[in-house]
Amino acid sequence: MPGLSRRAAGLAVLVAAALGLALLSSRETPSWRAAESAAVEVRASGCGLGEQRGSGAVVADGRVATVAHLVAGAAEIVVRDAGGRPRPARLLTLDLERDLALLQVEGLAGKPLVRDEPAAGREGRLLRFTASSFDPIPFRLVRRVRARIPALYGSGTAARDAVEIAAAVDPGDSGAALVDNAGALVGIVFASSRRVEGRAYAVAASELRPLLSSTQSPPPLPGRCP
Repeated sequence: MPGLSRRAAGLAVLVAAALGLALLSSRETPSWRAAESAAVEVRASGCGLGEQRGSGAVVADGRVATVAHLVAGAAEIVVRDAGGRPRPARLLTLDLERDLALLQVEGLAGKPLVRDEPAAGREGRLLRFTASSFDPIPFRLVRRVRARIPALYGSGTAARDAVEIAAAVDPGDSGAALVDNAGALVGIVFASSRRVEGRAYAVAASELRPLLSSTQSPPPLPGRCP
């Protein structure tokens, strides 16, 4: 029956095409998914501000990087991984100029992220935690910039090398890791743009190097609370 044979052949072609697409999709799955286990939620309390929420990422064994303005002056810092288990964290290093902080957290299972230099046009995922769940969103690196923001302590402004990204960043996304499609950490989010909707800023991952090599204790904070 020729008609049946043609239909069977057509179905076979469709099935083969579907399988081919599925295999192609599997091969092209971005490596940022493998980095998800390094993402953590960071909650800090103290300074009369109640609890502040942000994100962070495992950057070395037992070490989590986040932003300084999230944890500065905190009386208690708690980190939760994607499994939701809370773990106490201790502030190791605080860099107010770069707005970066390094925390010590015992028992984290996430594999430390490999760092790379950000380059315009690179894409990936912003590994953030919302108030209820882990919720990564896409980003695109736009350009390198020299950012000026209000100083964390005192008056004036602080300047730092940063990257501008295109991403739908929300309040509470500070400290989220930018992981490109190759699985490399390229930045840590610290602010959204007040002028351009859908734009945000991150500290380049290379700025973590001084913190990771430092053996000093956190400097005393003026007045403790920002």
